[in-house]
Amino acid sequence: TILLPNGEPAANARVWTRADMNDGFLYCHSPHSYSDERLIKLRADADGKFNLPSIPDDEPLVVSHPDGFLETSLGELKDKSVMQLQPWGRIEGVLKVGSQPKGGSRLNLTTLLSALSRALFVSVMTTTAPDGSFVFSDVPAGEYKIWRYPAIRTGGSPGRAITEDHQMPVAVRPGETVTVQYGGSGRAVIGQAKVDKADITVDWLNDDHKLTLKQEPIQHLNLEDFADSKTYMQAYRTSYASPEQMKVAREARTYLLEFEPDGSFRADDVPRGTYELSIQVNKPGEERKFGPLGSPKGDLGSFVREVVVPPGEGPFDLGTLIVPIKGESGGKKPAPVDF
Repeated sequence: TILLPNGEPAANARVWTRADMNDGFLYCHSPHSYSDERLIKLRADADGKFNLPSIPDDEPLVVSHPDGFLETSLGELKDKSVMQLQPWGRIEGVLKVGSQPKGGSRLNLTTLLSALSRALFVSVMTTTAPDGSFVFSDVPAGEYKIWRYPAIRTGGSPGRAITEDHQMPVAVRPGETVTVQYGGSGRAVIGQAKVDKADITVDWLNDDHKLTLKQEPIQHLNLEDFADSKTYMQAYRTSYASPEQMKVAREARTYLLEFEPDGSFRADDVPRGTYELSIQVNKPGEERKFGPLGSPKGDLGSFVREVVVPPGEGPFDLGTLIVPIKGESGGKKPAPVDF
């Protein structure tokens, strides 16, 4: 029997589970809206009752109702005939760029780290009000990250992956309203990129160029260290959301460089730290190939270097960065018209 947070029956509550982790996740893309094609779907009756399916004890069980939510497992429900939903959480805050509120920006709230032991993945979007304020309502308890969705560009190749920008971790407890100030600290990083061939032009707006905070690498599991694949998968499933993995996820930061057509760029609110600066120039107008190895990076040219952003106020100027271009690729500058 499923009960609401106030103890009343959770009539018509929706229930999801799965036979094994290969059945994927329950995707929440807006409050109370889910994608669940491969999962086992159940619904409680008017008294909040439903029949438990026959699945492994370690597989997750997710219950949603307009008045509450719960993520558990059959193993945790053993010897229990009643489960009580938790009240929804809420996140509200203000987006600032520098000292100024920023309206009209698209923000995404995403599960901090998807884990094979969980069946829920949240990814919802909102847009900041003119005063920079935003709200994410009806949020299940858990750890998340808020990030800025890249601005819509008129140029750029189709099929380009979305780069998370200015990630900020946030934890939500049941029934809690979390208030955050998002952005507004750190300093601006500026500079200008130029190519090493005078007769070659590139579209700097075609790709996402970025600063990525450097972190200590995590030691990953090796299949050869285990007796069989089953034992390996059990260990992998446990380590997938280990404290080390969660720490890396909480501290991960990427800052997109906002480019102008002339190659000048800027990233606001970058905290002090050691970063990898990456400028990858690809051919414009070509769709990215989908495959296990991903699309090629920097097929026209690339520039990667370590950048240490010091503490201080005012912009941190990286100066002029020369990006080497491969061969004669790219668009040549048009020759003067000869009448």
